[in-house]
Amino acid sequence: MPRFARRAWILAVLALAACGPSTFEGTVRGITLDVQSSAFTVARDSTGEIDLMVLYLSDQPDLCTLMKAGDNVRNSVTLSVWLFQTDADANNVVPTSGTYVVRDSSAARHAIPELLQRDADCLVPVDAAGLTGGAAVDGYRAEAGGSMTGSFNFSFGPSGEKGKGTINAPFCDANWLFGGCQ
Repeated sequence: MPRFARRAWILAVLALAACGPSTFEGTVRGITLDVQSSAFTVARDSTGEIDLMVLYLSDQPDLCTLMKAGDNVRNSVTLSVWLFQTDADANNVVPTSGTYVVRDSSAARHAIPELLQRDADCLVPVDAAGLTGGAAVDGYRAEAGGSMTGSFNFSFGPSGEKGKGTINAPFCDANWLFGGCQ
C-alpha cells in the first residue's frame, strides 16, 4: 500500500473511532451501565440563551424518542449529568467548552452527575450521586444534527466508586425534565 494511502486509511479509522457511541466504564453500588444510546438536551433562559445542558447515557435504545415522549423506562439504568456555567456573581451564563467540575463552588463550570437504576415500577432503588471528578466537554452544538463530545471521570457515593467514559451524544430537542413511565 502506498505511504499516502496508508496514512489516509489510518486517519479514516481514527475519525470513525472518534464518532463512536458514548461509553461508561465502572460499577457503582453494584450496577453497571451498558450504554445503548445517549443524548443531550438544553434548558433556555427567558431570552432563549442556553443556561443548562443535560447529558443522558442509557441502557435503552433510542433515548431521544423516549425523552420526547416524556418517559422514563422500567428496569433501566441511566447516567444524567447536569452541566452549567456561572459568572463571578453566580449567575448562569451560556456554557462553553471546557472542564465541568463536581462540587467545587469556586469553579465556573459545574457538573452534577447521577446514576439511576429504575425497577419494574419505575421506582429508583439505586440513586448514586457523583461526589468528585469532572466532565471535559470538547464541544457541543445544540441544534438539529448537533452533538456533544468529550469525556468524564466521576466518583460516586461515600466509597468513591468510579465511573468514567466518553461523550458522543446527539442533540435531542426535548424537555430536559421527563417523568412518565413506560
